[in-house]
Amino acid sequence: MESINVEERVQKARRLFSEGYNCAQSVLLAYADVWGIKPSLAATMVAPFGGGIGKMREVCGTVSSMAMMAGFMEPAADPSDKEAKKRVYALVQELAGQFRQANGSILCRELLVVEKEESAPSENTSGSIRKRPCAEYVATAARLVGEKLLERS
Repeated sequence: MESINVEERVQKARRLFSEGYNCAQSVLLAYADVWGIKPSLAATMVAPFGGGIGKMREVCGTVSSMAMMAGFMEPAADPSDKEAKKRVYALVQELAGQFRQANGSILCRELLVVEKEESAPSENTSGSIRKRPCAEYVATAARLVGEKLLERS
């Protein structure tokens, strides 16, 4: 694997987010070329994970993208390969733990701390979501993936 410039990937993820891609898409698209994934396929695969999985404010989309990329780093395609499953689960837990340590949670609703008068996620305009701290979460996830790739190269 060629050397990864982590800061360039982080900036790419931020730029993609500012262009309107959701949090999950921005992180995966910043690295899709590493695994030879076409950008349109990458964006399609993770689109449902934005907003904490379908805007349900569950696991942050950036964490979901990291988990998906952990699957590329530690493939576990053979259902009988228990060791491969252990490795990929351990990597997901490590990345999620680092994200949690940096941000206090991996849950979208906790990361965004929805206002008390808002009982459900509001209809987000592209401008309103861009004012939230999501760009920082995108950057954190992109950095963690890049650092892990460098560590493994």
